[in-house]
Amino acid sequence: MKYIATALLTAIIFTGCYSKGNVARVTVSPSYHKGAPLRVLVMPLSVEGYPDMVINDSYTEQLSGTMIQVGNIPLDAHAASRKAGMSGPDFTNIYSSDILTKLVYQESADALLEGSISYTYIPPVSGTNPAQVIHRDSARTSITTYTSASGYSTGGYYGEKSMSLRLVDAHSSMVLVTAYLNDADIQGYFNSSSSYHPIDELVEALKKNLK
Repeated sequence: MKYIATALLTAIIFTGCYSKGNVARVTVSPSYHKGAPLRVLVMPLSVEGYPDMVINDSYTEQLSGTMIQVGNIPLDAHAASRKAGMSGPDFTNIYSSDILTKLVYQESADALLEGSISYTYIPPVSGTNPAQVIHRDSARTSITTYTSASGYSTGGYYGEKSMSLRLVDAHSSMVLVTAYLNDADIQGYFNSSSSYHPIDELVEALKKNLK
């Protein structure tokens, strides 16, 4: 599906302030009209760089909830594909142009919300100063910390490297909204708040800009 670039209005510019919703770079097109509900087909959030994971269902559910909060009508792409008689273990075929066209028509969708998460492997580390380790909870990583009289070590894990979203007009392919977090953004606010996740930042930024 070819996306047509349009003039975009920058809604948030990264300032180095790690308050919620102010880190993600969100860009909104003048063609996006607040207060005019869209029927949004929420596509499975694709995953890159994490073994044995191709989509993230829990993050996709959060984005569906966000669409409700900003006044849009989310449509579950998984449910839509099953209704259309399509099946598959990871729904990756849902991105083919033929299937997308069928789902958009079937659900009378106005727009598509799609995105991706890129992971990178963080190797084990060790040292003598436990303060050097940034502790993250299990929703962020599979990190494990071991301590002993001689120092500490952490197991390797996969951490989010970047995340991106875009809302696209289902008929004209016009990009209506984009949201993005790069590695520096993610590391910056995780250093400040280990309980806050990248998807939370994107959700807060979308709510601030699309309501």
